Amino acid sequence: MNNPGLPPASNKPRRTSGYAIAALALVFCFWPASIVLAVLALSETRKDPSVGGRGLAIASLAIVAVMMLVAIFGILAAIGIPGLIRFQVRSKQTECKTVLMAAYKNEQALNAAGRPASEAVAALGIRSDPEQRYAYFFGRELVQSGPDANALVPPKLSQDLRRLREAVDAAGATPGLHENGMGFTFACAGNVDSDVTLDVWSISSVDRAGAAAGALKNDVNDVD
Repeated sequence: MNNPGLPPASNKPRRTSGYAIAALALVFCFWPASIVLAVLALSETRKDPSVGGRGLAIASLAIVAVMMLVAIFGILAAIGIPGLIRFQVRSKQTECKTVLMAAYKNEQALNAAGRPASEAVAALGIRSDPEQRYAYFFGRELVQSGPDANALVPPKLSQDLRRLREAVDAAGATPGLHENGMGFTFACAGNVDSDVTLDVWSISSVDRAGAAAGALKNDVNDVD
């Protein structure tokens, strides 16, 4: 027996919005159309409760939103990560520049005090640090030990000493007192980003191509 207080049950079959189905089908291959179709599906299901597919439309919009977020983060990473790497490498180069500038100033101080110029690490007041990333060269003839040592090479770079020195000479930054007795050049070399290129810096008491006397010169830039 029917309850006269309730409306008669509808026998109209419930259908799924075609817009919602199409939106989900196009979400990966043509997402702008998927957005439009999903919005149309939501509008259709709101106006006609007998039409289903609202969940499909919402799912399509959610998938598009996730895809856009992934794309945005990917673009930001592509732009930001190389810049971050360059910043980190440049911060490592600060070590080399600081040591070479200190050696240059100490050599100038020896000259100002009337003392003979020196290629020795001890006379230049340069201290060894096991964490150094660069090898430092102050003389033409490589002397690694004793009071006349003119190279400062951290243990972790000792196996690459020959390659480091060859990189300095190949860059035209051969270190040491100049043969004519007029001036000196100091140099360093290191690998700051784990590629095959070695970063080479030098400083000289005389003007050179690309660098005035007393100015640091990046003979080989490992950053680029």
